[in-house]
Amino acid sequence: MCARRARGLPTILMLIAASGVLSCDVVTEPLPIPTTADAPVSGCPGYAIPARCPPFPTGGSNVISGVLLERTALGTRPFAGGGVWAWVQLPGAGYSTGRAATNADGEYQVALLPNALVVLQAAGGKYDQPCASIVELSSPTATASIEIVSEDAPIVDADPPPPALTGVVYEMTSNGRQPVPRARVFFETLLDIVAATTTTDHSGRYSMCRLPSLNSFVTPVKDGYVIAGRPVVVSGVMQLDLEMQRQ
Repeated sequence: MCARRARGLPTILMLIAASGVLSCDVVTEPLPIPTTADAPVSGCPGYAIPARCPPFPTGGSNVISGVLLERTALGTRPFAGGGVWAWVQLPGAGYSTGRAATNADGEYQVALLPNALVVLQAAGGKYDQPCASIVELSSPTATASIEIVSEDAPIVDADPPPPALTGVVYEMTSNGRQPVPRARVFFETLLDIVAATTTTDHSGRYSMCRLPSLNSFVTPVKDGYVIAGRPVVVSGVMQLDLEMQRQ
């Protein structure tokens, strides 16, 4: 099961160590999931790891479909062979679905979903998802496109779609305030779930968009620096500079 934890450093530490752990069994690069032929009979349809079925009902007849797009400075293009995972938040509990692979046109489909709040997370590895993709699922079908951006070529939007955060990640030095480039910024919601990620550019700037306000924290992370998140309630397009301190 995915036990509800108090919000703190373990989630971010798992993200760093595993290059994409989102929460409990939520992973952006998961352990191999048995194929349909190999999978054991499960009382929790749609669950990411059937052998670890949680002690509450999962699954449903709803479907979310859409397109996974890679955004670059030259525009967007379908991202083939990627993966999309869904965190399904039920009253008092939540679980991760299995990986939904994208086809040659970047299309994905996540099935066996109940009526619930669903947080979609894509790709993992060397890609960020600067804009959250959250669906309040209450009908048989829904659509949601997801954009990812390479960590090596971050894009900072001057006017991102709200609710949004923009700002600079910085540190205080003997020469005054200095930007921290290539810091990863994680936006966590629902106490544990990473809904959006981005990487600061050479000037320490970042932007994130379409962010929920559900017990949310924002945390900058970089090797050699202390990990320290802060709570945030996002409204409109907010300027939020984030200070980091060296270890």
